[in-house]
Amino acid sequence: MLVFFIGLVVALHVRHEPKTFVLPMLTYDQAHNPYFTSELVINERPVRMIVDTGSHELLFQAEGKDRVPKLLANTSQVVYESGTIFGAVKSDNVCLAKSCFNQSVFEALQSQALVKWADGVLGLQGGPATFLETMKTSGLISENSFTLKFSKSGKSGSLVLGDTAGQNSTACKMT
Repeated sequence: MLVFFIGLVVALHVRHEPKTFVLPMLTYDQAHNPYFTSELVINERPVRMIVDTGSHELLFQAEGKDRVPKLLANTSQVVYESGTIFGAVKSDNVCLAKSCFNQSVFEALQSQALVKWADGVLGLQGGPATFLETMKTSGLISENSFTLKFSKSGKSGSLVLGDTAGQNSTACKMT
């Protein structure tokens, strides 16, 4: 009976171990309108993404005109900010540090909405099959939440994904 109890305590402890990713974040000032960017690796390509807390999209611009999206699911369009982005939904390998997972990504083939200085958008809004939800179901983070931490100058900071307890900042939990 004691062995069963010790095993249960160890199992409960392992299940609740917090998992977090901390990504560096930089500010890009576009006509006095600050954007926050962070870097991911999609299909072995480093991409600078706009961190967008109000979007659920993970989208990036195609590399070269002849790039053909792999595992093409469909060709469609997404309205982002004030423009339309045409492209394709595909399954791709997304990496943070040395941890990778498979994620649905919208690859922009033609865009009137994406800025030239960023490679895409990292949407952090919750929902099924979104970036944070996929990280959680893959076991890379323990909570579907994030927080943004800024330096005193506001020109840099961190994007914290997952367990945000003890981060001394306001966290956003997705349900």
